[in-house]
Amino acid sequence: LLLLHGWPGSWYEFHKLFKPLCDAGFDVIAPSLPGYGFSEAPRTRGFGPFSIARSMILLMKTLGYTSFVAQGGDWGAMICRSLAQLS
Repeated sequence: LLLLHGWPGSWYEFHKLFKPLCDAGFDVIAPSLPGYGFSEAPRTRGFGPFSIARSMILLMKTLGYTSFVAQGGDWGAMICRSLAQLS
């Protein structure tokens, strides 16, 4: 389960969900979006929802997932829409 925060949030807004979701059998991935929270801002101009979605796909593949579901609010929702459009 890929959890994507919005602006001006961070992964921390999901922290109380980690244990219940893991106890329910989910693997939970809640990265900081590029340029938010604990993440360095992208150096590439125009790094928007589609670019972030591509980065999230790469992250999930790197972690060994061949499929996943995602949830997001605010900017996270726009990235989730981009994820759906890319799949």
